[in-house]
Amino acid sequence: MIPLSLNEIRHVFGLLGQTKIPEAVVRWWSDYRRRHQAAARYYHYNRRIRGLQPSTMPS
Repeated sequence: MIPLSLNEIRHVFGLLGQTKIPEAVVRWWSDYRRRHQAAARYYHYNRRIRGLQPSTMPS
């Protein structure tokens, strides 16, 4: 999971202070977003790396 960014911290505190959404839901959503971002980063980097490697198929 990626670390909390300053913007994510502001977002979470903003939700907790302005809405009637339970804290557990806000924390779950924040964890979900960070897991999703970590997975997206992993697959994005792997795709870029595969694109930079020479092809193993004959021309």
